[in-house]
Amino acid sequence: MKKIFCYLLVLTGILCMASCGTKECKCLTSDRLYQNDILDTRTDTAFTVYNYTKSDCEQFNEDEKVDMDSVTYILHKVICEEN
Repeated sequence: MKKIFCYLLVLTGILCMASCGTKECKCLTSDRLYQNDILDTRTDTAFTVYNYTKSDCEQFNEDEKVDMDSVTYILHKVICEEN
């Protein structure tokens, strides 16, 4: 029983030290649907998500246009900053 406790204690210590270098990134994400260059107001919402990384939060940033057909497209945007 003592050995199991020691192994768990060492494992917990290693996991705690590994997580010390991580950053919490607060990301705002939105997807907006346009049809004939007119915004569909039902899709005009933004969500907040949290990511954890050891490098820069800017790696999660995205800004892209997804064409659905000749008149419909989605603007997908993610903006992240360190929390």
